[in-house]
Order: sequence, then C-alpha cells, then structure tokens
Amino acid sequence: MKMIAEAFSRIRVLLPLVAVLAMLTWPYSLSALPAPQRHHTGEIAGIVQDAHGSPVEAAHVALIDHNHHTVAETTTDPHGHFHFRHVTPGHYTVTASNHHFGHGSSQVEVHAGEVAHVVVVIE
Repeated sequence: MKMIAEAFSRIRVLLPLVAVLAMLTWPYSLSALPAPQRHHTGEIAGIVQDAHGSPVEAAHVALIDHNHHTVAETTTDPHGHFHFRHVTPGHYTVTASNHHFGHGSSQVEVHAGEVAHVVVVIE
C-alpha cells in the first residue's frame, strides 16, 4: 500500500510538469502537419456586351483551349455575366454568340488561384 501512495505522490508532482511541457511544445508539433492545399486551378469571370457596351443576356459562351477544344460552355445571365470555375491554368479563347447580335471572342490567360476577367464584345 505504501508503494501505491508513493507512486501517486510522484504522479501528482510530475503531472503539472508534463502539462507545462505539452503546452510549450504543442505549437511546434503543428509545423509537422502537411501544408494547406494550394490552388491548382483558376477561374474566369466575364461579361458579354454588344457594340454599344450594353450587356447581352442569354449569350452562349464557350471556353476554347490552345488545342482548339471546347473545355466548357455556359450562358450569360440577365446582366451579361458568365463564370467558369476550376479552369486549368493556361491560354484560352472565350467565344460568345447570340442570335440577335452575332458573335465575338477574346483571349484570356488563367493563373492558378486567380480570377481572370474578360469582356467579350459581340457584333
């Protein structure tokens, strides 16, 4: 019984020391965690306008890569805006068309973690 009492006495003495050491070393243990995920893709936000600068609603918008492949398509909102998310970095052509106005295109460069802005004028 005396041995058990001595063991508990030592634990009571060591426990606060262990707690202090844990608090002091905890921030350093976080540096061993993996780095946060980096952005591997970018975005394109744009507007389609007519020759007078007015927004074009319901225009068909296509994202064309450097190999001339269509990689994404969308339609403009009532304010002429469109958005492509999760775009692989690189050089693209954005084309837009509307049966009332015709068609147009613009070049855009996409960088990882960034939003590229583009205006496409259709005539």
